[in-house]
Amino acid sequence: MLRARKYEFCYECPKYEKRSCEKFEKLAKGYLEDNVNIRTSLEKIKASKVKEWLKESKERFKCPYCKKPLPTGAKKCYHCGEEFPQI
Repeated sequence: MLRARKYEFCYECPKYEKRSCEKFEKLAKGYLEDNVNIRTSLEKIKASKVKEWLKESKERFKCPYCKKPLPTGAKKCYHCGEEFPQI
């Protein structure tokens, strides 16, 4: 829908600030369950802090054992097989 409205990021849409986009709110809620606030991420991107956000994300979402990247909410490393509490 963003492309249909010619937005590159959700924060460009007026519904973002009003918190009236059902699709975004559902997505954001799902990420919060994995302890990820995508609004914070979008605010960093909006503030032209993309490199900072990428660096933080790379550090935050990696296996504590083999240091390879992981998706949010992973309970097991898909690279080395180690299990761990939710990151």
